Amino acid sequence: MNREEGGAGWSGYPMSMFRLARIGRWSLAAPTSSLSIARALLLNPRLLLLDEPSQGLAPLIVQNVFSVVDAMRKEGISVLLVEQNVRAAVEIADRAYVLDDGRVAYEGPAAEFAKDEERVRELAGASAKMWEAPE
Repeated sequence: MNREEGGAGWSGYPMSMFRLARIGRWSLAAPTSSLSIARALLLNPRLLLLDEPSQGLAPLIVQNVFSVVDAMRKEGISVLLVEQNVRAAVEIADRAYVLDDGRVAYEGPAAEFAKDEERVRELAGASAKMWEAPE
């Protein structure tokens, strides 16, 4: 990933997204979660808090969003992700915390959680369907 345009651009996001973020405009071509992430990246954060960034998005856009989140993480930005799409989340996470009825049902390495298929299905419910990470 390289930062462009004053250290604020990410190669994973089209520059038009950053232009929209700068002027605060929303477009049908720019889902609000993507626009929110682009706006946050303009500030060169050290920590990014994301609450359900995949909610209501088409699968292709979800893959794009998670690719960008993963790239940000690899660039050194800490990411706290709250997400019901368990498969996508554990693909990019270092650690996983799974809440069940308000209690921590799992805490540990995300890769370890992802390997325990029975536990994923038990705790994740409908969101445990298979998800393929982008190449």
